[in-house]
Amino acid sequence: MSRALSANAVLSLNALQTGNAFWFLLSIHHEELDAPYLFVNNTTDVVAFGNLWIAYPFDITLAVDDGQTLPAVEVRFDNVDRELIDVIRGLTSAPTINLYLVLSNAPDTMEMSLTDMTLVDVSYDMQSISGRLVSGDLLNAPYPCDAYDPAQFPAIFF
Repeated sequence: MSRALSANAVLSLNALQTGNAFWFLLSIHHEELDAPYLFVNNTTDVVAFGNLWIAYPFDITLAVDDGQTLPAVEVRFDNVDRELIDVIRGLTSAPTINLYLVLSNAPDTMEMSLTDMTLVDVSYDMQSISGRLVSGDLLNAPYPCDAYDPAQFPAIFF
């Protein structure tokens, strides 16, 4: 699947050397949280889209598009200050996570977004918190989406 990138991103990808870096902005949302947690995988805080994104070490492994497996993004946070694990353990249901890919010289330009992902299969230890981000339950979605009943399809019920 092709993806449209900005001219700035294409130049950065094709350049032999560049001062630009790709950053993932990650937001954690849940109705039990007072405000969303906003993180950037950078060494310093970043202002993007009018918000302050806190520098926090995390790794993202994007889904493999092979047509055989369900799409899932792997995420691993360094468990450096233990605050994040307390937040995740305190929630009664899975949080929603949004990912945005931006360039360091244009943090207000979104190159890619993965929104409304659910954090599942969370595991943690002294060093890291890891989990999978999934979008919807594709295996349990009804097919076809309509039920054939006399109210909706009277012609097939003579």
